[in-house]
Amino acid sequence: MEQGNPVDFGIDDPVHQNREIRRACDACRKRKRKCDGPVRSHVNDSKCVHCSRYDLDCTYTDHVPTQKGPPKGYLEMVEQRCGRLEQLLKQAVPDIDLDEYVGPPIDPETFDIVDYKVHMASLSIPPYPAVKPLSQTPPYTATNPLPSDIPSPESEFPLDQVITNTKASSAPSDVADPEELVLVKHTSRLQVVDRQWRYHGKPSPVYLVLQLQELRRQLGLSNLFDEMNNSKRDRIWEIPQWEIDMAEEGMCPIEWAEWPEEGLDKLLINSYFDHVAVYVLLLNRVIFEGQYDRGLWRTNRAYAQVCLAVFACGAKFVSDPRVKMPDDTGGYHPYSAGWIYMRVLLRTGYNFLQSPSLYSLQKTVLICQFFQGSSTVPHTLPVISSLGLRSSEELGIHVRQLLHHVDPVERELYTRAFWCLYHIDRYNCTFVGRSVAMRDCDFDIEYPKDVDDEYWQLGFKQSEEKVSRVAVFIQTCKLDRIVGRIMQTFYTVESSSQPVVFLRRAADELSADLDVLTEELPSVLHWDNERGDYRIFQQAAALRTYFHYCKILIYRPFISSSGNHTKNDPLETCLSASYSISDILSACLHRGRRESCQPGHSLDISYILPVWCSGMIILASLLHKTHSTDEYEQALFHVKVILAASKDIEVVWRQCGKVTDFLTHLVKEAGEWRTMGGGEGMEGGEDDMRGTVRATLSSLFSPPPLDRRAQDRDSFGSWMRFRNFETHVMGMSSDRLEGQSSEANAGTFASGHL
Repeated sequence: MEQGNPVDFGIDDPVHQNREIRRACDACRKRKRKCDGPVRSHVNDSKCVHCSRYDLDCTYTDHVPTQKGPPKGYLEMVEQRCGRLEQLLKQAVPDIDLDEYVGPPIDPETFDIVDYKVHMASLSIPPYPAVKPLSQTPPYTATNPLPSDIPSPESEFPLDQVITNTKASSAPSDVADPEELVLVKHTSRLQVVDRQWRYHGKPSPVYLVLQLQELRRQLGLSNLFDEMNNSKRDRIWEIPQWEIDMAEEGMCPIEWAEWPEEGLDKLLINSYFDHVAVYVLLLNRVIFEGQYDRGLWRTNRAYAQVCLAVFACGAKFVSDPRVKMPDDTGGYHPYSAGWIYMRVLLRTGYNFLQSPSLYSLQKTVLICQFFQGSSTVPHTLPVISSLGLRSSEELGIHVRQLLHHVDPVERELYTRAFWCLYHIDRYNCTFVGRSVAMRDCDFDIEYPKDVDDEYWQLGFKQSEEKVSRVAVFIQTCKLDRIVGRIMQTFYTVESSSQPVVFLRRAADELSADLDVLTEELPSVLHWDNERGDYRIFQQAAALRTYFHYCKILIYRPFISSSGNHTKNDPLETCLSASYSISDILSACLHRGRRESCQPGHSLDISYILPVWCSGMIILASLLHKTHSTDEYEQALFHVKVILAASKDIEVVWRQCGKVTDFLTHLVKEAGEWRTMGGGEGMEGGEDDMRGTVRATLSSLFSPPPLDRRAQDRDSFGSWMRFRNFETHVMGMSSDRLEGQSSEANAGTFASGHL
């Protein structure tokens, strides 16, 4: 061996054999040849075969780059260190579930980075170095219920951490960083102690600061935000602890004694997804049930609130007496199903100082779904949904480019929550006749992905052989956009000042847009009363009913008080749509009996508006136009079908019982209308039924009186006449007005005090 070789490769020394260097000699490395090495050469000079054959110096002195990677034992020591940290943390918090905060254990044999990241996202664990905050609430055990003295904060990761820590690869390559994201990155340099970043729109003065920073950059000046971070006064910029604590004021602990027992909880969850989540898709069932099975509700207050709302909604379709409230006679109130859990949820409190989150948006949607037909206060739903939409705007999820930088799973959950709030707002604004909370020009968020829950972990690729449950909800949201245009065009305060010709042209355009949207539907979503798949049958029926309801909304203001009607008259259009709704309702009731559905399970609460409006349109037509005997009997038949549908919905949803009573009374009275000459037009007085129909259906487009005061008096008088109707049918409180004499109040205004 050459003297320069620092290692003796003698083959007779077993110790040296263990220390042999498994690499080519210097000569073979230069020629890039395979080298057998000194051990395999079996010659006395311990040269390799190549060096021995060509009488070359077989040396190992040239520098060889070391292999990349940690040294031996490094990973073992890291694992030991992490294990010690886990043991220390468990000593401090004995009942903590570390898998919920750092992720599940890693198996080196089956580890897959993509699946692991998806799993981490489902646990609401943010990308490193951000951490999921620890909950302050001790976990719940079956024998020892959770102590209820300290409310736990929401332990899902804030949207700003997702935006600032998510890699750019999560966003499409053609999407540039929007100004909103640039603003987030710059303001993060200020290192302000705040709970969560909030979205600022372009009118905000914050964008002037951003423009000033860009001008400074062009002049070669240092970053303004870095300088501000060094010179700012911390006592001004940082939120004091007492203000942070103030956000917890009014927040009460969860009453765990009312939490459903094991077995009942799963029954309620399945009931929600099988009945409520058929039409409005909010939660991912795989993720939600996985979180529940791992016990997230024990440690995460916000998730527990979502669970309570799910229990309340699912309880509507469960016959178990444990979900109902007992009455004074020892039985149970028939319409109290779910109120136990809703009461627990409402008692947890609400604080406007708390930052919105994904769970808070989901909770808002579920509360609206429960109150839709369960309470006597449906007029509060536009208020609740508008708060949810404003909260989503505060998070900035209504901006497409900003949301593209969020983790895909979180992004889709936020998207679903936004569109659910959007749909609830549009639907209920037509119910109580109020303006929508958010215009279409105020957001550009994409529709939910047309992918079922179980395909999220497969790269959001839906099976081509299966129609997703989300498909109909997407089409419903498209109809909601048209509903917003209808409300803006025909039902605003200023609509009556527009020329009728202009409004009629707008009505025809909206009707054409509705028809185009229907023609573009996938064939599997078209209405077919013989559809084999019952789930698709239910969804397509609800979608088609909503389409006809939109038709009625478009042409209802144009119904004339004249008794002369042509084929293309608005009343005929509304009447045709009402008959179509009646046919769909009849098919749904018959199909429900074939599917052995329980009473009240064949029709969703969303049918209440089409049921009410179509029934009223048909009844109004009996007074509005001349009918032959066959036409009259046909109209009464359709009204009775609608009444039967209302009675079926009433079994589960209390609010629909008021519609049932209203229609029942008018159906009984309709038999007398022909003998009273009700089919000869609308020439009766103001105090009879025909005059009321004339005033309510056609007054919107009547020429305004020249006297503004007279117009105001007429408007107030109409409002006073409908006050009693709103109190009893819509559930609105009459306590806002003192006194019992409506006529006296109306007379006060009529005397010229407006």
